[in-house]
Amino acid sequence: DTLRTTPEVTGGGGPPRAEALPMSVPHSQSQHSVGAPFPPLQIPHSGTSDPQFSAAHQPLLHHHAAVSAGDPRLDEERRRLAEQRRMEEEQQRRQQEEIRQREMMRQQEEARRQEMRRQEEEQRLREEDLRRQRDLLRGQEEQLRHEPIQPDQRRHYDHMQQQ
Repeated sequence: DTLRTTPEVTGGGGPPRAEALPMSVPHSQSQHSVGAPFPPLQIPHSGTSDPQFSAAHQPLLHHHAAVSAGDPRLDEERRRLAEQRRMEEEQQRRQQEEIRQREMMRQQEEARRQEMRRQEEEQRLREEDLRRQRDLLRGQEEQLRHEPIQPDQRRHYDHMQQQ
């Protein structure tokens, strides 16, 4: 391995760090210089002298310190997040229940409509059947009016008319 010191590797402040580079690198990996891939991004540790880094990571550092110390603010945040998650899950359950209820009502309504159509069809068939019977009876009655009545049938016919 060869060693090379670069300012990009150190992230600005602090002493330069040595970076180990492989001896041979395939050409596809190295567009910027022969035999060297892009240097890996180095993030300085918390003891850095870079003021931008320190300022940007102050909350994170406090967070890590709080975790180790059992900070009540962190416990409160955890409780708040757990409550928020619980409320979201409850809302999702309610929405799913509403959807289930609506679907059940839709199915019941569809079943009711089908039953009404079935009953209407039965009624229509009954009325049609009654119409046919009535027409048949009218036809028989017309036929009887025009046929000569035999003496033994006359008594029966008169008897039927009196009822």
